[in-house]
Amino acid sequence: MANGQKPTEILKEDHQNVLQKLDASEDTIAQLDKKEGISAKLEELASFIKTDFWVQFIKEEEVPFPEIEEFIPRDGSPAGG
Repeated sequence: MANGQKPTEILKEDHQNVLQKLDASEDTIAQLDKKEGISAKLEELASFIKTDFWVQFIKEEEVPFPEIEEFIPRDGSPAGG
């Protein structure tokens, strides 16, 4: 475990980072008419979605959600989405 953190703490921290990045991307998307000014931000966003976003998504789908489903059916649970 990284820095003595529980796996659930690491997952929660990663999830918060993804949410913050998605929130920040809204500003970039709102400025699509300023192509030159946001090109670097769009490239960063595309890279983020290709890597960090999907890594986090897979971590949630493959580890805690199957465990949660052992006790709570997927329909109507936080894992049901």
